[in-house]
Amino acid sequence: GKDYDKNFHVYKACCMFALTNYDEAKREAMKGPESSLQTRLLFNIALKKNDENAMMVCHSKMMDNTHDQLCNAAIQYLRGNYDEAVEIYKRMMIDNREYQALNIYCALCYYKQEYFEISLDMMQSYISSYPNSIVATNLKACNYFQLMQGKNAEEEFKRLEKNYKGGDLYADYDLLRHNLCVFRCGENALQVLPP
Repeated sequence: GKDYDKNFHVYKACCMFALTNYDEAKREAMKGPESSLQTRLLFNIALKKNDENAMMVCHSKMMDNTHDQLCNAAIQYLRGNYDEAVEIYKRMMIDNREYQALNIYCALCYYKQEYFEISLDMMQSYISSYPNSIVATNLKACNYFQLMQGKNAEEEFKRLEKNYKGGDLYADYDLLRHNLCVFRCGENALQVLPP
């Protein structure tokens, strides 16, 4: 009937976006009501479609709330605008001390800019609270690889492996498998890198 919740169009569009059906996602999103979620979704679609005009329109609609600012920072990061992303994350940290992951997001931006020591400093508090975080440990290992050598980076993975409760850490996380190959100067590259 006519009295259904039109937000379902936007939710459906989010699923289509996740399936990389960007044109369908946009068409479906436009059937829904204007909302913060719709704007964030259209912003991400515009990024994927390389549509600068649509990106500017969405950017102008961004509000000063947590979800919009996280979206904006992520898009700045994806576009290689690491300084802008860091600025957004740092502003958010002032009001949201409990959002410890913001430290990792900043650390990733600094890593991308080759500020490896700053990246390591930024992630200290997070990694002490979440020592078995796959993402944080991987980033720490990558910083060590850039600053020292592969052996130091590999030690971080060994520590993680000891505490891993799943099956095979490297079978479960292809990023770690890939980076271990890099840390070992390409050992097993033909098996690891092609997939």
